[in-house]
Amino acid sequence: MSNGNGGEPIQEDGKTLFALGEVDGMVVITFPRPISYVKFEPENARALSEQLARSAYRAHYNLPAPAPGKSLVAEGVRRKLHARATLIIRSMMEQNKRPDYIANQVVDQLLKEIDS
Repeated sequence: MSNGNGGEPIQEDGKTLFALGEVDGMVVITFPRPISYVKFEPENARALSEQLARSAYRAHYNLPAPAPGKSLVAEGVRRKLHARATLIIRSMMEQNKRPDYIANQVVDQLLKEIDS
């Protein structure tokens, strides 16, 4: 099945079940025929959810998803915290604050971000 969106076909017993990809910042699932419902074994449902999360990450950030096994949620939090820390450090360096003061402020702000 060619879905025109670069999505990878998901197959079982040589038959394409659906294709999953990204188009214009959206996650797209393409089915080769009309369907009325979808039923998955638990492990297959977990694998699908991981693939959906990877497609969502690529669509949202327009970047390759983290390596398999690496948490996509943790990577999203990491990006947010990195941006916050960079902003704090730049601002405080411009104010000629001491490194230990900057470190304390960064840690406090990052912990506050994690708790919220």
